[in-house]
Amino acid sequence: MTLINQNPESALAILDAALIAEPPDRVAAAAMVARAYTMGNLGRAEEELTVYDELIARFGSATELPLREQVAKGLLNKGVTLGALGRSNDEIAAYDDMLVRFGSATELPLREPVVKGLINKGVTLGALGRSNDAIAVYDDMLARFGSATELSIRGPVAKGLLNKGVTLGALGRTDDEIAVYDELLARFGSSAELPLREQVSMGLFNKGVTLGALGRSNDAMAVYDEILARFGSAAELPVREQVAKGLFNKGVTLGALGCSNDEVAAYDEILARFGSATELPLRERVANGLFNKGVTLGALGRGDDEVAAYDEILAHFGSATELPLRELVAKGLHNKGVRLGALGHSENQVAVLEDLLARFGFAEEPTLAEVVDLALDSLTQLAFIAMGGEWP
Repeated sequence: MTLINQNPESALAILDAALIAEPPDRVAAAAMVARAYTMGNLGRAEEELTVYDELIARFGSATELPLREQVAKGLLNKGVTLGALGRSNDEIAAYDDMLVRFGSATELPLREPVVKGLINKGVTLGALGRSNDAIAVYDDMLARFGSATELSIRGPVAKGLLNKGVTLGALGRTDDEIAVYDELLARFGSSAELPLREQVSMGLFNKGVTLGALGRSNDAMAVYDEILARFGSAAELPVREQVAKGLFNKGVTLGALGCSNDEVAAYDEILARFGSATELPLRERVANGLFNKGVTLGALGRGDDEVAAYDEILAHFGSATELPLRELVAKGLHNKGVRLGALGHSENQVAVLEDLLARFGFAEEPTLAEVVDLALDSLTQLAFIAMGGEWP
C-alpha cells in the first residue's frame, strides 16, 4: 500500500502488467482490488467502480476464502466510493449485497468487512435522515457481532453503540440514549485497547452532556468525574480530549450551580493536566478554561486574579496562529482592559487595548474584528474623557 499511496501512477502500471500476465486467481483478485484502490487515489472513481464490478462478476461465486475475501473488500470499497460520490442509495445497495453474500460467514477476513459495512450503512442512513433505519442497522450489527472477541470486530461494535446513542439523542429519546451509553460502558468499560477506550470515553462524555441538558447537573458531574477516574492518566490524544472536555463541562456546570470556587478549581485542573499540551483540541480547552476562570473571578470581585488569568492566556497562547486560540487571546485582552479600567488603572487599560489593536487590528476574521471594534470604542471613549469631555 505504500507505493499505491506515494506513487499511484507507478503502482497502477505494475498492477496492470501483473494482470496482463494472467496470474493465478488469488493473485488476480488481490491485484484487481489494489488496482481499483489505486484508481481511487488518482481521482478516477468511475473506473475504480468498474474494476470492483469486474472483480465481483469474475469471482463473486467463488468458494475459496482468499477469493471471497477480495470480493468482500471490493464490495466494501465500492460502497465507500459510492458514498464519496454522493450516491447514497447505491452505497447502501453495495453494503446490502455484501451482507447477502457474507453475512453468515464465520471467517474473520469476511466478518471484518461485513461489520464495517454495517457501520457505514448506519452512518449513511443517519445522514439521509432515516434515523430509525440507522438504529435498526446498529441493532443488527450488535446481534451479529456483539459476542465477538476479536478487536477488529469489537471496535466497530463499540462505534456502532456510540452512533446508536447519538442517533437516539437526536430523536429526543434521551432515556434510551443514556441506556445505550451504559451498555457501551458495561461491554467495553474494562477494555485496554485504544479503539474501545476511545468509544467508552466518548460515550461517557455524551452521557454527561445529555444528563446536563436534562437538568440532572449532579448526575452529569458524576459522569465527568468517572471519565477522570477511568482515563485521567491516559496518554492517547482521543481519550485525553474527552478528559479535558469533561473537566471543562464540569467547571461550566459548577458555575451554573453557583459553586464558583469549585468551578475555578476545575479550570485549574485543566491547566495542571494539559497546560503544556501541544495538540490543538487540548490547547483549546486550556484557553477556554482560563478565559472562563477570568470571567468567574471577575464576577467574584477578585479583579487582580481575573487580570492574572487573562495574562496567563496571553503567556500560553499569545503567539498562536489557530483562530480559536487567537479569539480567546483577543477576548482576554479586551476583558483585561475593561477590568483595569474598573480598577482605576486607565493608563494600563489603554496599553492593553493598544496591544490588542497591534495584534489583531488588521484581522479579517469577523470574530476578531468584532473584538477590535470594541477596543476602538473603548479607546475613543477614554480619549474623549481624557480631554475633559463627558461620554454620553
